[in-house]
Amino acid sequence: MRGDARACLHDIVQAADDIAEFTAVSFDAYVADKRARLSVERQFTVIGEALKALSRLEPALLARLPTVSSMIAFRNILIHRYQAIDQSIVYQHARSSLPKLREAAAALLAELDRG
Repeated sequence: MRGDARACLHDIVQAADDIAEFTAVSFDAYVADKRARLSVERQFTVIGEALKALSRLEPALLARLPTVSSMIAFRNILIHRYQAIDQSIVYQHARSSLPKLREAAAALLAELDRG
């Protein structure tokens, strides 16, 4: 199971890095870039799915990550209420809560890699 948990954490870190790359611009530039918006939304769904998988595989690891509930809920909004997506909220999540999750996931991944 640890290998699967490692894969989930890797996916979270990679998706967060991709989101950071696409949101390293002003809000107006982000909103004007359809590819960036679609990519960021997709990567948030990857993070939500990885967190859900991690909850089944290693609940103790999941408990050590911040903002899990809000990230899973955010993924649900992106998937099921796509017509109501507010890009200012997407951008805010990318710039505020996501870096904390990314940092914690990277630390857990490094811990697992050390054995």
